[in-house]
Amino acid sequence: MLDTDSTLSQPPAPHQSPALARNLVTEIPGPRSRELAARKGAAVAAGVGTMLPVYVERAGAGVLTNLGVVAERQGDLAEALASHAEGLRLFRAVGDRLGEATGLENVGRVHRLLGRTAAALECQEAALRIVRQLGDRMRQAECLHELGRLRELAGDRGQARVYWRQALAVFSQLRVPEADEVRKLLATDP
Repeated sequence: MLDTDSTLSQPPAPHQSPALARNLVTEIPGPRSRELAARKGAAVAAGVGTMLPVYVERAGAGVLTNLGVVAERQGDLAEALASHAEGLRLFRAVGDRLGEATGLENVGRVHRLLGRTAAALECQEAALRIVRQLGDRMRQAECLHELGRLRELAGDRGQARVYWRQALAVFSQLRVPEADEVRKLLATDP
């Protein structure tokens, strides 16, 4: 019998695919898992540990995000997109707005890598709206920087420069080294 408790506490084997690891997070098999789910459900129904499902879902979203990054580094963009999209779904399910923005940025980045500029733009614009609402200035500047990159890929250098100037203003206010990278982009021919 598979001991899912010890299996989940161990890092994936080097030969284990990100897809299999993602399934372990989203579809934990086995009788012990069903037993744990039943106990968790009973505790929640009794009013004990009502926040437990939120923490479990949020943790699962974080694991899926990490699996997506691993898949990207391995060049498996389809698996990266699947992991990031599932992580985004979980962040939304628990109402984690910053996590949702991260998920949107990750899904957008994979779309860019797949050559799907329009989908990437849509994700980055949605992420920018969220981080603006949250007041996260660094993340705003990062989104603006990426939106500039996407506009340039779409052939709209003028709009790219608009985004980069906005990103530069924030990066400069925050006094972070990312400002130098954006200055270099803006220094190239207009």
